[in-house]
Amino acid sequence: MTVLLVVSGSALFGFLVALPGSRFAPGEVCGAAFCGAFTTYSTLGHETVRLIEERALLLAAMNAAASIVAALGAAFTGMALGNAFVG
Repeated sequence: MTVLLVVSGSALFGFLVALPGSRFAPGEVCGAAFCGAFTTYSTLGHETVRLIEERALLLAAMNAAASIVAALGAAFTGMALGNAFVG
């Protein structure tokens, strides 16, 4: 569930960043605040640390790597959709 929230929040933030406006436009600031709270990166960190404490190092590494890669991919996809939406 955490990965789904991280990915969807990253896609939404990527979309908001791609919308027209100057740097630090209201959409970016609100997007950072809302998406930062929505994506629960702290929960992702907690889950990864818990796996490390349980000595499940491979699962911890896979959890962190997969979440980061998926979130970056979603952010770039969101940006592409935002650019297509306005362009």
